[in-house]
Amino acid sequence: MGTTKSKYVIANAMLVGVGRNAGVIPRGYLVVDGRRIVEVGEGSPPADVGEDVMDLSGRMVIPGLINCHNHVAMSILRGVGTDLNLQRWLKEAIWPIEEHLTKDDVFWGALLSISEMALGGITAIADMYFYMEEVARAAAIVGVRAFLSQGLVGGNRSKWWHTFFATRALWRKWNGAAEGKIKVFLGPHAVYTCPPPWLRKATQLARRLNSPLQIHLSETAEEVEECYSKHGMSPIALYYHNDGKAIKTLAAHCVHLSSEDIELLRKFDEIHVVHCPWSNLYLGSGIAPVTELLEAGVSVCLGTDGPASSSMDMFETMRLAALLQKGKKQRADACTARQAFLMATVNGAAALGLDTGFLAPGLEADLVIVDLDRPSLQPMADPIAALVYEGSAELVRDVMIAGEWVVRDRRLVRLAEHTITLEQIQEQVRERHRRAVWERNT
Repeated sequence: MGTTKSKYVIANAMLVGVGRNAGVIPRGYLVVDGRRIVEVGEGSPPADVGEDVMDLSGRMVIPGLINCHNHVAMSILRGVGTDLNLQRWLKEAIWPIEEHLTKDDVFWGALLSISEMALGGITAIADMYFYMEEVARAAAIVGVRAFLSQGLVGGNRSKWWHTFFATRALWRKWNGAAEGKIKVFLGPHAVYTCPPPWLRKATQLARRLNSPLQIHLSETAEEVEECYSKHGMSPIALYYHNDGKAIKTLAAHCVHLSSEDIELLRKFDEIHVVHCPWSNLYLGSGIAPVTELLEAGVSVCLGTDGPASSSMDMFETMRLAALLQKGKKQRADACTARQAFLMATVNGAAALGLDTGFLAPGLEADLVIVDLDRPSLQPMADPIAALVYEGSAELVRDVMIAGEWVVRDRRLVRLAEHTITLEQIQEQVRERHRRAVWERNT
């Protein structure tokens, strides 16, 4: 599958993201054998590594970027409900259309978003939606790593059990599929759609399946106020005291947090806050207290959220994550470029349990090759700052996942194996958007 062979030798590249602290080698080499990186070093590769050497002069190699929160099929709904706050956006614009989406709609919407993200250097995604077998199919076609959750909702018993059994079916069929690139997580949507009895069932199932869990928590002030009114505690506390503290968790958003919430997050056995700055701004939800979370020692990674409320460009997401904290705290060091880069690589890998996230021998080879021959990147005093503050998905030239080229010369390698073109995907989504949005409203 894809463009793969036993060994690749990359030479004369700038290596960024070497080791856990995002070190930089201005001119170095990297050797991939099978699925893994076997050598990283400065200067030229040793003469005995092989004859087939890729000269990447004028290019940069970075670890694959990791998107820890998304709803990829929502590319079908791009532009729907513009300029509405989250609850109105969901109730008035999004949910009424989603009720009529088909499995095929979800497949093509997911295929478009996953293709866009792979072309932009994203090698792993965490996703929550419905018809998740279709999202798994799309991820397997493109070749990305995907951590998938059927959205669990508990508004009524029949809906809960439908989503519960869909989760079990997804886990049986897809967990560990695509050569281990696809994993299944539990996915209770939020505490306001999954009340305590159902939340406990979700955490119990997560424990039985030994599966991590992803959930939306404290995204809006309205959500927090409603939770206090109904349960006498915050969404963070409600999840914590409903067995959440014992489950590895991706907690999306965490925008409206008290100091007590941050202390609870610090005390979790293993929780990773997924900061989604673009979506939080787009939907008027606020700015997450990332500086305070980092200072408390809470793990923070990055997500774009779905394409109906965000850009899929992780370079832009890194940039917003850093700039928002600087402006909010009126401190230029409130979130540094290096911290934002680590959120998108090392921290994201830790959140998803991946043996990737930085460049080092022994790790799986998830690599992104970036063009440096752009006016916006010249001159380059600090390579990480250049990527975060001036970078974009358009800089990405090639993408490797587990030793396999998924993108070469800005083209998706594996689509041809399935006789699909990017143009066909785009046309399918445009047509399905027209039927789901425009014909429904006329």
